Amino acid sequence: IWSAALVVVPEMTLAVEVLSVQAGPTDEDGIYFMDATVRLDAPIVAVRHVVTHLCDHKDALPYFTYCRIFEISGRTAWSYAVVDAPLLQPRDYTIVSTVLQNLRPNGTGVYRTQWRRVTDKGPPPRPGFVRLPFNEGSWTLLPRDGGQRTELHYHVRCGSGGAVPGWAAGHVSGITLPEYMKTLERLAQSEERAGRVVAPSAYPGAGVRVQALDAVLPAAKA
Repeated sequence: IWSAALVVVPEMTLAVEVLSVQAGPTDEDGIYFMDATVRLDAPIVAVRHVVTHLCDHKDALPYFTYCRIFEISGRTAWSYAVVDAPLLQPRDYTIVSTVLQNLRPNGTGVYRTQWRRVTDKGPPPRPGFVRLPFNEGSWTLLPRDGGQRTELHYHVRCGSGGAVPGWAAGHVSGITLPEYMKTLERLAQSEERAGRVVAPSAYPGAGVRVQALDAVLPAAKA
């Protein structure tokens, strides 16, 4: 993961193409994986902008109730998030994300970033929350149609924690992937129309909002 004003825009056509997706349990107990390749009807600079500003769009992402980037150093950012899905205890985690390859300032090239869970930063485990035992993955964005469309490669390995088996979590992730990618496409289109897309620069964190974590974090719902 690397406040936008509300704007009203015309109805947008969503044309996500799921080119491939594989998801399921791994050999490690409780950990599932997903590898997906999709094509989005949005410019690569806009998709990159959304990927680097996911915390600013948490209200558009299913079940995210808290998300903050609290530190950036060079190509690396640390963030803390809470996911509160129905019928489950809320999950939380801290990850460190590193930009491996950035777009050129003119918007050409390839964008690659990876993340992994960390325990040396962020809040300690909290009552009422299940701390994800494992969370790592990557985004790779490639330009298509002269950069006006984007091919996105999404890889994730995650442990849900608690009593949720890896095969079940992987199955649900595979089913919900198209809707998640449609949300990214919709956000990229709307951010571009609103003129909020930050052009790539030599510093990958340019324009990314860094906020200190709340001194008292929201408690788990009763």
